[in-house]
Amino acid sequence: MSEIQIILSENVTTEQCRAVRLYLDDVNQLSSRDWRTALEGFDSLRSSVVCIDSEKFTFEMFYKLFVEQRYTDQFIQRIYNEPNLEQTGRRIQASTAREILHRLSEEGLYGRHIANSEYLASYLLYWWAAFAKGYLFELSIFRDLESAGIQFVAHDIRTRRGRLSPSDLFVEGLAGDIKNTTYFLYSSRSFPLTNDFYITRLYDEKQRKYLPIVIIKPAAWQFINGDVLPCSFQEAANFLPQTVQVDFEGEGLVVVDYNVWKQKTLSKQRRQRR
Repeated sequence: MSEIQIILSENVTTEQCRAVRLYLDDVNQLSSRDWRTALEGFDSLRSSVVCIDSEKFTFEMFYKLFVEQRYTDQFIQRIYNEPNLEQTGRRIQASTAREILHRLSEEGLYGRHIANSEYLASYLLYWWAAFAKGYLFELSIFRDLESAGIQFVAHDIRTRRGRLSPSDLFVEGLAGDIKNTTYFLYSSRSFPLTNDFYITRLYDEKQRKYLPIVIIKPAAWQFINGDVLPCSFQEAANFLPQTVQVDFEGEGLVVVDYNVWKQKTLSKQRRQRR
């Protein structure tokens, strides 16, 4: 039987550990603040180490070997032409998560007798969920843009090389990325923002639902143009569909309702084609 040891990175705080464990126990218990703390924790856990006999793997490396190489390509293949995208994709995501946890347990890498194994399990399940939800959302956006008649060039999500491209799509020469939620802004690895715009979803705590938005750099907003209302990022949901400008980590960003952005982009493209 292999000797297993899981060593957490010194960068992981007690509060991050609590949030990461809470994610594994019941993701629905996480408040907005807990979510931000958990995301910081998953970032900090990347350099934690899994020791299997004489071999050592960081959590990041282990995810690539244990999850990415086995599940990601087949997931994309199964959903790419699936008409019932959301329902089928979420079902596959959930069944794969159960398989990941079962394999960890079968291989002696998860259980009460293995110290810190809950953090490894939570890390793998979080990044698997982020992958699956992210590409379900991305594919739904591609389909919606095509349906709206917006001209764009997208990367090929069916290949790993395509998925690793720095931009997900280009619209009129502007580089864009698609993110399932705005929580990507709370990752230190996201800055400085390298794309001109980001199609994403902003959680409105008052309505308790996600609002589709586009976050655009001010210089790129000039392509569309229009009035903006200054406000804080925390208040942005209160003003939608009014376009607002916020300051985030010292960077000025324009927040636009997704449907408003589509209408303005389509109108711009139609005028240019005349």
